Amino acid sequence: MSSNILDRLTDEVTDIAGRLESPAEASAVLESLGYTDESAREMGYPDIFVVGVEVYEHQSEDEAARRHRMAIEAELRQRDLDAVRPTSLAVFLPRFLLKGFTFAAPMIVMLVSVLVLLYSLWAYFYFDVPRGSAIAVGTVGSYLVTAGFMQSIGRRGLMYLRQDMALLSLKISLVLVVAGLITVAISAVLLYGFLLVFPVLAPSETGIAVLYFVSMSCLWLGLAIVYMLQQEIWFLFAISLGIAVVWYLREVLGSSIVVAHQIGILTAAVFSMIIGTILLAITDRRSQRDRKSPLAGTLPRFSVIALSTAPYFAYGFIYFSFLFADRILAWTGKTAYRQSFVWFQSDYEIGLNWALVALIVAFGVLEFTTYRLGELVAFHSQQHSLLRVERFTSALLGMYRRSVLAYLGAAVIGIIGAYVLVRAFLEPNEPLVDTLIDNTAVLVYWVAAISYLFVVWALLNNVFLFSFSRPGFALRGVIVGLVVNVVVGFILSRVIEYWAAVFGLLAGSIVLWAISTYYVVKMLRKMDYYAYSAF
Repeated sequence: MSSNILDRLTDEVTDIAGRLESPAEASAVLESLGYTDESAREMGYPDIFVVGVEVYEHQSEDEAARRHRMAIEAELRQRDLDAVRPTSLAVFLPRFLLKGFTFAAPMIVMLVSVLVLLYSLWAYFYFDVPRGSAIAVGTVGSYLVTAGFMQSIGRRGLMYLRQDMALLSLKISLVLVVAGLITVAISAVLLYGFLLVFPVLAPSETGIAVLYFVSMSCLWLGLAIVYMLQQEIWFLFAISLGIAVVWYLREVLGSSIVVAHQIGILTAAVFSMIIGTILLAITDRRSQRDRKSPLAGTLPRFSVIALSTAPYFAYGFIYFSFLFADRILAWTGKTAYRQSFVWFQSDYEIGLNWALVALIVAFGVLEFTTYRLGELVAFHSQQHSLLRVERFTSALLGMYRRSVLAYLGAAVIGIIGAYVLVRAFLEPNEPLVDTLIDNTAVLVYWVAAISYLFVVWALLNNVFLFSFSRPGFALRGVIVGLVVNVVVGFILSRVIEYWAAVFGLLAGSIVLWAISTYYVVKMLRKMDYYAYSAF
């Protein structure tokens, strides 16, 4: 073979493959270019594999071929890097601010609805304590029963969606929703039987507790698909539509608040389910148009689905148990007066919900981190070679530090701002707010605000852990945190008074944060291994 022909063949192969790993790769690329054994014999070689050996050796030994290879390698690296380059902050931040608004908007709409209408999608200012206790039990039960299914839909459905398999994402979401509904139906029967045997609520409110349990469970399962799609705007529409239905039934038709609530909640649930299904179907149709060959549309066996989602299911259940443990302890804690074992404490609830509102902006930072992390991991892994692992680790560690600082700044500003807003502006000018705020609510607010600061920081840590397929690390933190929360809260709420349960939340939150931070730091120190093994 003449040197000119060998130079040409080597350049052709290099333009496609860059640096060759072996003669076999050179032969494969030559065959993809149309060269055959007959072509090799015309060049004086017995077959294409011998030509591949020549091209491979020429690329490594010839100076001009080496320079061409290095230039092509640089172009290929730059092309791959540009393909995963993060969105510029000038474009990303406005989109993030919009997402942050839509994320917080449903909570704001609910609060405005209560202040203006004196009711929302499932709350009502004039519910007495026995009725409020029953609805509280139904609401907490709905979270606990559906939490695992919501978490599984979010993880498994999003996994298929990111692989451009919207049809499988739709199928797995519907399978988990149906499984959730069956579980809700069974749990409703068990809850009704439990309340009959153990009358922890007023006997007349047993049916109300089960009714709200079922409807609220349907709502969370319906919203899970919309949230998995990261379409927070439809989340807002669903809640707003439900409140509008409650208003129409209550103000125009004169329906009872319980009937209005049930129809409004179920309307929001059905709307969310329909919208989620339509959005996934549209995404699948678009993917089919762009795809050259169809992808498999069959889900794995249910046993495989159950096994793969088990860690996320467990995390969802335990995490929501952690969030509601202190409330349950407060409702059953030491108090001067109660008519039933579970006795709703409105001042305690006001303090907790006030603290949650204070962290709305901080939740927005958490959303920002979630979206940004997905872009930066792919970018930095492409940007830094295996010889520069420390740079890859340093880049992600820097992102984590910046996220924590941004989060802490937003949390502190939100906590102080929410307190000033309520005490200095709303309380003097809004009679309803003035009747709700007392010394217990203020105390619970400050302790709960600090507690939730650690909880959301732990969620930020868990975003990193889940992003690198380490649900076991996240589970360890939330399990220990739940145990501390329950033990401390139980003792204090029985020895001191019901409001002392909030210190159990504080202790559990600090433990949850400490353990999750430990595992994040551990992971960041060996980021090359965890990034490699996660994908």
